[in-house]
Amino acid sequence: MLLGLASGALWVRSYWRIDAVFWLNDAHESTGFVRRQSWVDSSLGGFSFTTGSERAPEEYAAFDVQQKYYSTEKAGFEFTSDPQPTPPWGYFIHRDMPHVLGFQFVHIDEQDENVHCSEISASAPDWLPTGTFLVAPALWLRATVRRRRRRSRGECDVCGYDLRATPERCPECGALPAARTVDIPSPTHERRSLAADRRQHAKHVAPKGQGDRGDEKR
Repeated sequence: MLLGLASGALWVRSYWRIDAVFWLNDAHESTGFVRRQSWVDSSLGGFSFTTGSERAPEEYAAFDVQQKYYSTEKAGFEFTSDPQPTPPWGYFIHRDMPHVLGFQFVHIDEQDENVHCSEISASAPDWLPTGTFLVAPALWLRATVRRRRRRSRGECDVCGYDLRATPERCPECGALPAARTVDIPSPTHERRSLAADRRQHAKHVAPKGQGDRGDEKR
């Protein structure tokens, strides 16, 4: 239930904020400079997960370090939250590529004169986690309340038929009523109860012969 409320709040928030969590790692390899990155972002009613890499020659990467884009100091996780521009552009899907009801899977592999970019992205609308985490618990709660209400009125859990005349089995659907729990006393408790009953009985029963002596005195 809490996950459903959280995803619903994120759904509403996505229409005026672009939230993203990035993981980034820049490194030097034998083929040149490599940037590996993954991120999850939420925007305009949906979310997407993207992972990929960029490869550039050492000389290009060395030049671009001055622009503070490539840097081996950039590593780890980062959270960003930016306002939606006007008009909004931060769609969670690639609008120029095929998608069905907000679901989309994209594989991009591009090469220009300096950089080779490879990227895989999967997107889905926010109503999917909201429905999964909120609607399902709500239906379970509704069924539980209805079942307890029927039991309190002596009705069948399955069809709601009145079982006051036939408590052993529902004549309408054949369902058996829920078994009642019966407390079975332990042997020690049972012995103690029998001993207490004997003492209580002895207090009310006169000893043998007591009645005859009373008659003789009279």
